[in-house]
Amino acid sequence: MLLEQEPTLELVHRIASTGIQALTVHCRTKDMRPREPAMWHRLNDIVNLVTNIPVTLNGDIFAYETRAKAIAATGCSSVMTARGAQENASLFRKDGKLEVMEVAKAYIKKAIEVNNSIPNTKYTLMQMGFETRTEAYQRLTRAKTYKDLCELFGLADYYQDEAVRIFEA
Repeated sequence: MLLEQEPTLELVHRIASTGIQALTVHCRTKDMRPREPAMWHRLNDIVNLVTNIPVTLNGDIFAYETRAKAIAATGCSSVMTARGAQENASLFRKDGKLEVMEVAKAYIKKAIEVNNSIPNTKYTLMQMGFETRTEAYQRLTRAKTYKDLCELFGLADYYQDEAVRIFEA
């Protein structure tokens, strides 16, 4: 056990004694940046300390295969992700990730179907794994309507058909 980890283990012990049913641990300190690797190796001590509850690892999960590696390396019971899912929501597919463009198109269609707010949809699209220095990304930043998004992502026909369906209902 690392000496610097003793306060963390004391905190985990106190938290576990409250009767919690599960624990999720973000494997970075508050001062670490996402570009720094998550410290999976520090999770082993926590997993060994709280053997009566499942421990979920959070940090650096970007592909389906990473899940098994994380569990094997740390003994955690499961994983969660934020940035990985933002970049490509298909990351948990056993058959591998879909292309980001395919995921983006499906997302736009679903957003239109459920009447998601355009700023929310645009924000989510901008978090996906698109190269930020491309003309397409710059056009995405300037998009203001679903029509703009559909034209940008090659869904103009879908937008036209969906708009007709929505307004005729």
